[in-house]
Amino acid sequence: MKKILLPLTFLICFFVFNSNIAAETEIRVVLNGASVAFDVAPQNMNGRILVPLRAIFEEIGAEVFWDAGAETVTAIKGGTAVRLTIGDVYPTVNGVVVAIDQPGVIVGGRTLAPLRFVAEAFGGTADWDGAANTVYITLINAPDAPPPYLYHSTVEYGEPDILMEWREPLLAYIRFPQSDDMPSRIIEDWAYGVFRDASDELAAMRRNDASVVGELNIHFDSYFLSNRYLGVLEKGSFSHSHQAHPVDVVQTFNFDSARGVLLTNADILDMSMSPVILSLLREKIIEARPEAAPLTNDVDDSWLNSIVIAREGIIVVLERGVYLPTYLGSLTLTLPYAELGAALKIDPLSGASPSEPAAPAAPVPVTPEPSVPNIRYVDASKPMVALTFDDGPSKYTSQILDLLEQYDCRATFCVVGNLTEGRSDTVLRSFNMGNQIIGHSYDHRDLTKLSAGEVRAQMLDPDKIIESITGHSPKLLRTPYGAVNSTVRSVAQELGFSIISWSVDTLDWQSRNADKVYAAVMADVGDRAIILCHDLYQTTAEAMVRVIPELISRGYQLVTVSELINTNVGDFEPGRVYYNGK
Repeated sequence: MKKILLPLTFLICFFVFNSNIAAETEIRVVLNGASVAFDVAPQNMNGRILVPLRAIFEEIGAEVFWDAGAETVTAIKGGTAVRLTIGDVYPTVNGVVVAIDQPGVIVGGRTLAPLRFVAEAFGGTADWDGAANTVYITLINAPDAPPPYLYHSTVEYGEPDILMEWREPLLAYIRFPQSDDMPSRIIEDWAYGVFRDASDELAAMRRNDASVVGELNIHFDSYFLSNRYLGVLEKGSFSHSHQAHPVDVVQTFNFDSARGVLLTNADILDMSMSPVILSLLREKIIEARPEAAPLTNDVDDSWLNSIVIAREGIIVVLERGVYLPTYLGSLTLTLPYAELGAALKIDPLSGASPSEPAAPAAPVPVTPEPSVPNIRYVDASKPMVALTFDDGPSKYTSQILDLLEQYDCRATFCVVGNLTEGRSDTVLRSFNMGNQIIGHSYDHRDLTKLSAGEVRAQMLDPDKIIESITGHSPKLLRTPYGAVNSTVRSVAQELGFSIISWSVDTLDWQSRNADKVYAAVMADVGDRAIILCHDLYQTTAEAMVRVIPELISRGYQLVTVSELINTNVGDFEPGRVYYNGK
């Protein structure tokens, strides 16, 4: 094998093939040890390898946008934006022209481009194995950290509540703060309204095409400033199968708790000083996206439509494709209070300094050190079941833990990454009791709609959070909605993850009725079953008061998923989906 080392500005080698290698010979591409799947085969054109551009860009974790009118593809990863127009030999990287000797072409409805184009933006090494007709690519600068589309939520107000719909045509996961007050009621009404609007839009499309399906995924951050001002940002996306890329969903809420009123933008910013505010906004845009500088000359007051009172300043959200070109993505920027100066109408120091901790609705207790759970004996000759709880941790998780502790039995909790850090004490208590904690994605996206790079992050991020709390990396995943495809299985195998499904579905998310949850378990339970529940709901916790002792009275051992599989099946196989312990 001949090794070719590229300079840092080159990701992939671009080979001139010997005349004995025919253009139609199948070319294989292996990126960071994983084979890249293409629905249109790579081509050897004029001695240059051309590959489907979207497949390569998505493999490295980039967001990809296609402008059909201009026949231009744009990909964004971190602070890098690359653009290529079909038939043009002058693509750009962050606005800088890069010459290539083979233009992009469209083959089988896919954009094929020279690997040199990718090299202008990302560095790496490549090996060509002529015997195997394979390009081996290694990213030098492949980050260990999750890509920038995974974030950490700030929750200083309200208990996270979730509006969820599991069934197509619309998969929905809307997270919003719940508290017994006026702001909470306003935000909850908005959440249900967004769900209805998306459902109606999808229903209208399905009247013409019954195959259309969609996903609505929204999360929140809440900020409590100076024991007086409350800011809530609801942000996510709506996508459906007829869209090229998702549409941002953004809504902001600002309240003055001292006066009990919802604040308008004019209550927060002195718009008579608009030029000062917009100049600061333009500065922050260019800091975040230097290539956007020539596109910000027409910034006006409408760019301040979505603002939130936060800890360090006023957050401004610019939805993708509304203010700046779609390929730049959405931007979330902070205008610091100190830099706003007289343009700020609220007093961030009233009541308490913003540098002091606020008093959130649910204070996070000090987290104890993880302990090593006691190893216990599971009798393989006796029946057993694994109770699993998705979408937590929540305020009801502790009630279920109390029951498990009371009856000295175990369960598996499949936690959502961006909910976990805020309830690390609950997670650690569960782990120290001997329960199993595994990931349930970072923010409950349908993984079958994501690229391989995005799926990797959705698997790794919650796993790392769990490890940071418990000291244990589970390497197990319950996929949102139970959705699995070849990409999810392939990434799981690559990362050493196994996938946990279920054999008994309580439908507790649908019924919200303790009696129905109990009946569903008892109707379908059998030896070595994996039972799906959700610790999001009070009704599920109430059902467990009857479910747990009844299962024990029927002779079942209540075990973790690992205990179930290891006892009855053996070691976990990466990439395999487990529905039960048989």
